[in-house]
Formats: sequence, C-alpha cells, structure tokens
Amino acid sequence: MMVISDIIGGLGNQMFMYAAARRVSLMQGVKLKLNTTHFQSSYGWRRYGLNNLSIVEDIAGIEDLTTVLYQGHIYSEPGPFSFDPKLDRVAVPVYMRGYFQSFRYLEGVEDSIRSEFQVRTPPAGQNAQLLEMIRGSNSVAVHIRRGDYVTDPGVARMHGALPLDYYLWALRLIVHRAGAATLFVFSDDIYWAQANLATGLPTVFVGHNGPDQDYEDLRLMSACKHFVIANSSFSWWAAWLGTHEGKIVCAPARWMASNPDTSDLIPESWTRIAL
Repeated sequence: MMVISDIIGGLGNQMFMYAAARRVSLMQGVKLKLNTTHFQSSYGWRRYGLNNLSIVEDIAGIEDLTTVLYQGHIYSEPGPFSFDPKLDRVAVPVYMRGYFQSFRYLEGVEDSIRSEFQVRTPPAGQNAQLLEMIRGSNSVAVHIRRGDYVTDPGVARMHGALPLDYYLWALRLIVHRAGAATLFVFSDDIYWAQANLATGLPTVFVGHNGPDQDYEDLRLMSACKHFVIANSSFSWWAAWLGTHEGKIVCAPARWMASNPDTSDLIPESWTRIAL
C-alpha cells in the first residue's frame, strides 16, 4: 500500500503537496512516493527541489504509477486553500493531486514536517555568515514576490504583486510590538526591492543565492524571528518553519487578486494586513 503525491510547481508548492501526502502516509502507516515526472517535460522551467530537504524521499516508478492509476484510486482536492477532513479517511493506495495549501494538513504531524523540511546540507560561506547575523539580531524576514506576478498579465490578474504600503504597515506593526529590528529582504527581483523599499531600519538585501539555491533562502528566512510574507507559498513556509517563541508573522489579508476564501491557509496566530 502506498500514497503517491503528484509534485509540481515551485519549492513552496512542492512542500505543501509533500506535507499533505506525508500526513496521510503517517496516519495510515503506508509508504509515501513522489511523482516527479512533470519536471522532465512541461515543468522544465521549474526545478524539483524537495531533494535538498531532509524528506523521506522515494520516487515513484512506472510500475508504482501504473498500479495505482490503473486501479483508479485518484484523490483530487476540492479547492486549493480549503482543508478536506475526508482526506484523513481516504482509501489507499491513492494518487494525490492538488495544491493542499492549508495549515490544517500539518496538524498532528508538525514535528515530522519541521524535521523533514530542514536543509540536508550545512550552510557555508556567505550563507553561514548571514545565518549567524540573523540569529544574533532581532531579525525580520521580508519577502517581496514579483517575477511573473508582474510580468505575466494572466498571473498578475490572478495573484497580483503586493503594494509597498503593505510592507511598510506590516513593518511598523512589528517594530511597535517587538522593538527595533534588522530587516533581511528576500526577493526574486532584489534590485527592485533595493530601489523601492526604504524604511530607515538596518536592512540586508539577500540576493546571492538565486533560484537554484532557493532552499538556502528558505533556511535563512526561517531562522528569522519575525516575518513579513508575500502572497507566496515560499515565504508562507519560511514563516511556518520559524521557531522563535514570540514570532510575529504578518500576511496579506487578501491572498489573491481573485480573492478566494483563504481562512484555512493563514494560521490564526498570524496577523492579516488589509491592503
């Protein structure tokens, strides 16, 4: 018996898909296998990244896929941001397809997920130095997601890049609650961030890792004490993985321009900032 997770998208999406399937595998005591074939074809512009984390990695082979798919045991999530309690009772073997972007899929398996989402390799060079700075300061991870949110009209209509005012309001709130802070800014458009984000606070712009080392940015971000996240699964995970006891997480109240219900996405302890 097994659970096969259909893995697509960027690292943040891959982590949500893995986590939901890992929950099923742990609750039912069966193996978890991953279908990564999308990254060999239509998702060639995306990179499979879970192998950089300490996951239980078992890649599904042709025989595994044929067995489960031939039997027709496919679970497709009803909605991308909503928790489906029926998944806890799904019959196995099962092929899981969907985004599973809900913190509720992590309930009961938090310790396992936190452990498995640690980077496999130790930090080195500039990343090790930054990690020391982050741990030694009242650090705030600021994630500015632009990329196709700006350049692709269809994606922009669906998601939409967050305005600067969101970041300024969130940072004022964090400083008010937590005191003077040092900002560590991460972005897929770091030059835009440098040119536009002016707060008067000590700021380090982290732009050296690039897309092939996004897991290094994940490690650095999650080590921060507080978070201003974008409408992005990547920074969502950085904030969730953060372990500072008094962490403050600011998230946009409106996650997508199309404004779906995201009440199962943002944990109640996080602060939603209205735009």
